[in-house]
Amino acid sequence: MSPAPTALTVHDGYGMPDDDQRLRICTWLTANGINPNNVTQHAPIHILPIPVRPPETGDGWLAQVIVFTECYVNADGHREQNLISREPVTFQRTVPLRVPFPANLPGNDGGEEEAV
Repeated sequence: MSPAPTALTVHDGYGMPDDDQRLRICTWLTANGINPNNVTQHAPIHILPIPVRPPETGDGWLAQVIVFTECYVNADGHREQNLISREPVTFQRTVPLRVPFPANLPGNDGGEEEAV
C-alpha cells in the first residue's frame, strides 16, 4: 500500500467562510459533482484517505474521499424539515475526490490536518 495522503479540513463547520473562501469551496464542490447549495455550513468538510483492498487481488491502495453533511432535498426540490425542530434534515455523504482542493491557499503548509 502506498503512503497515506494527508487529511485536510476544507471547512471547519463553524459559521460561514469569508466570500473568497466560500467561492473557492463552492467551485471545488461543483467540480467534484457536489451541489454546494445542498451542503450545510454548520458541519465540517474533510478530505480523508481511505484504504481500498479489492478481494480479488488482495493488493490495496489509498483513495481520497470528501466527507460532508448534505441537506435532504425531496422530489419537489425542497429541503425536508424535521417536523419537531424545524431544522433541515441532513445526512453525511462520502464521495470520491476527483478534483483536489487548491493547494496555494494562505496557511496551507501541507500539515497533517488543517483548517482552511
